[in-house]
Amino acid sequence: MGRFTNACRAFGRSLFGYGYDAIAPSNKRERIQVHNGTEDEILKQQDRASLISVSRTLHRNSSIVQWMVERHLDFVSSFTYQCMHPDKGFKRAVEELIRERSKRENADVTGRFRLDKIVRLSECSRTTDGDLLHVHLASNKIQTISGDRIRNRDGADQDDWINGVRLRKDGSVRSYGIYRRKYGGYEWERELSAENAFLHGYFRRGSQYRGISPLASACNGLRDIYTTMELARAKMKVGQIFALALTSDPNPIPGVPDIAGNATTQETPRGDGTTVRTTKVDFGAGPQVLQLRGNEKAEFLESNAPGSGFLDLHEAEIAVALKCLDLPYSFFDESHTNFVGQLAALQLYKVACRTKRDDNIELLDWHTDRWLTNAVLSGDLTLPRGMTVDQVPYAWIPIGLPWWDKAKQIRSELAAISGGLGNPQETCREMGGEFEHNIDQMAAALEYADEKLSRFGVRLRWDNPTPINVLPVAEPVEAPES
Repeated sequence: MGRFTNACRAFGRSLFGYGYDAIAPSNKRERIQVHNGTEDEILKQQDRASLISVSRTLHRNSSIVQWMVERHLDFVSSFTYQCMHPDKGFKRAVEELIRERSKRENADVTGRFRLDKIVRLSECSRTTDGDLLHVHLASNKIQTISGDRIRNRDGADQDDWINGVRLRKDGSVRSYGIYRRKYGGYEWERELSAENAFLHGYFRRGSQYRGISPLASACNGLRDIYTTMELARAKMKVGQIFALALTSDPNPIPGVPDIAGNATTQETPRGDGTTVRTTKVDFGAGPQVLQLRGNEKAEFLESNAPGSGFLDLHEAEIAVALKCLDLPYSFFDESHTNFVGQLAALQLYKVACRTKRDDNIELLDWHTDRWLTNAVLSGDLTLPRGMTVDQVPYAWIPIGLPWWDKAKQIRSELAAISGGLGNPQETCREMGGEFEHNIDQMAAALEYADEKLSRFGVRLRWDNPTPINVLPVAEPVEAPES
């Protein structure tokens, strides 16, 4: 009965196909292997350690990987803090509090890094390692724990643990297993409650508890790029050690050397009665002159290394590897496209950066809320009547890019604002500034200019939206009658 059923299935498949060609077996492709477990089940603790080691090694030694990570960090890990409360006094107090907490002696538990540097290093760690654990200590300082130190507790019920994360029955995170490094391995340190920790990582599935590096899909290609570059460089060095090929007369004149000049010919007798002629040219003795007959020639052996085919393949491999961080190839090779193409690539890349920036903003909000709460509890900050910490309006604004063409971009921003497609506050935030602060500074400048220039009959005009401020010519003052 079983054979008959299998035969019917085989006949049906041959008649109607598989439905999806992607699952149809073929001897021209790798056999399909079913791995439908969670990412944490597929990347076990030891495999995770190997992946972290590979990505860290690439980051240490490959200049291409270092460049990729640094450009990625430039776009997704730089922010400025702005409080948006209408009360200027309260707003100033909150911003001063965050500015003070952001200093290295107040932000980092080791006293080495400012808050902005902590965020950049954190993004770097989750890019290479997959994740990084943040702990907000009772001292209001930040402690970071590398992903390789998060492991299952030895001897504990492994059904509750997965890659260093202890779970509750409902699937929520209960705690993290923290190890400390020691010579040759790790030793148990403590179990950290999830209430006091923030796991900052890259997640691809809803069932995933540990982050996975975005470099994972490109590690093999990046290793091949690094290896082939080293081999091509070695081959090129060998090619620089030139050799001279001499073609002599097959019918030499007895007693006359084959190649005259600075070359020397030596005849060595063989055991069978024949002789072997060896011609030597000493290039270390200075310039050499070879006198060749019509059927003699001397050629340097050359090697075209690396060839054009290698360079084309190398560029293609780099372009594919850059995609793991969504980086356009024109960022790596500025001559790859023109200005318009570069600008279009930049706009698409900024879209790809949104979710990565949002992750870092969420991390900053997590620390900021705790700083504000502790400041209120300690009396360092007084909230307006009826307001809670959760209601304090603030934002971490991504630092914008420098102007490409300042005059044109300003005109386009003004046109968008006039048409209701934007507002001055949003435009200033995108450039890392603050509209209210700019207006206050302009008012102070105008007041100072009026005070100093009014006695000369000159007024500073900023009402005309031109790149250059215009000073009207003062009217001449008539001399008093005698």
